[in-house]
Amino acid sequence: MSEEAVNRRLHRAAERLLDDERLQGRMTDREFQPLLDWAMATIEHAVLATVRLPDAAADVHLDAVSTAARRVVEDVDRLLAARGRGSREWSRAVRVLLEDVAAPELVRPRSSAAVRARLAATLAGWFETKRGRSACDVDASGDRLTHELARLLSETTQHPVREIL
Repeated sequence: MSEEAVNRRLHRAAERLLDDERLQGRMTDREFQPLLDWAMATIEHAVLATVRLPDAAADVHLDAVSTAARRVVEDVDRLLAARGRGSREWSRAVRVLLEDVAAPELVRPRSSAAVRARLAATLAGWFETKRGRSACDVDASGDRLTHELARLLSETTQHPVREIL
């Protein structure tokens, strides 16, 4: 596949993610940017993993990856909105995120339990240390949380290219 064809495929895949202006949700730009960077890197990785596939098959795979990445970003938005609303809403938002982050389009099935455990530990620690802080402290922590989540997602959610080809 030519570099031009890969770039066209990447452009189409990125548009699937970026076309929805609602993706940022209630997140600030600083909260949203690391998640957007993770989602774009995930899509770029998925595009590279499809270079040997015909366009139709690649489009199916890239749609699935884009949808899964979008769900994770939306889940983090709901998680951030749940901060300060109590542990029940936080716990519900965490459960949804843990389910979506382990989607087979994002992680190898044999790795999903480990990914969930790392993410759950990160989120549990964040909630415990941030509970009861002022709104200013909670808002600032949102930036740190999304940066930390994006780093963790980058480390755990991208398939090696050879597994998809």
